[in-house]
This record gives sequence, structure tokens and C-alpha cells, in this order.
Amino acid sequence: MDLVVIDVTDAPGVRRGEAVELLGSTITLDAAARRAGTIGYELPTRLGLRHGRRMIGGESAMPAIASVAL
Repeated sequence: MDLVVIDVTDAPGVRRGEAVELLGSTITLDAAARRAGTIGYELPTRLGLRHGRRMIGGESAMPAIASVAL
């Protein structure tokens, strides 16, 4: 069983049940890793094998990772 809890108490305009971006165009993998006190490589490896990974972007762009449920 997978479970993610996100505290949106101080996030303006976010309501319970709304979709939020965890990693993507506004929140890069490296930025999320810095906030978690780790490196960008570690976050997708901790998603587990049940989640698909899709790299988005080219050589000139910082790729984003989308987690796709299988």
C-alpha cells in the first residue's frame, strides 16, 4: 500500500482534495531533493517498483520526472 500525506496548511488557495504537483515543471527534482536533504537521484529510486517513470525534456532542458501508476 502506498500513502502520501502532504501538509497544505500554509499553502494559499489549496483545498482538500485538489491535485498538487509533487515533481514537474514548477518543482524540479533537484529542488525537491534539496528540501528533503538529499540528492535528486535518490527521490525517484525511493518511489518503488510499482510506479513507472517517464523522463520529460531534452539535453538542453532539466528533465522532469512523472510518476505513472501501473
